[in-house]
Amino acid sequence: MKSEIKIIIFSILLAGCNKQSSNYSYNSARALELYKKETCITCHSLDGTRRMGPSLKGIYGNKVELANGNVVERDDEYLRDAIIKPDLHIVKGYPSMINSFSHLSDNEIEILIRFIKELK
Repeated sequence: MKSEIKIIIFSILLAGCNKQSSNYSYNSARALELYKKETCITCHSLDGTRRMGPSLKGIYGNKVELANGNVVERDDEYLRDAIIKPDLHIVKGYPSMINSFSHLSDNEIEILIRFIKELK
């Protein structure tokens, strides 16, 4: 009986530790599904391979030179803009061919941003 109570208490504590601090729900499987469904996979690799667009691997927090000569940090705001207004930040050496994904919900955009942040 005591061990069952300990297991229940441990489960409750563990569940509390796993709660997200943000107001969106993150799920890596859902992120990968969006990456494929929204055709991000066509231009952006996850493994560092160069495609029509820059790879998403390890980009978060790094600075990048844009086609206009400006240098920006790839933070949450940059990633949000890249999804919603992709022509705003064209990375030097890449064409301006990406579609806008402004039809995505805020939750879906946050899921994709978190997904990109975790690619190392």
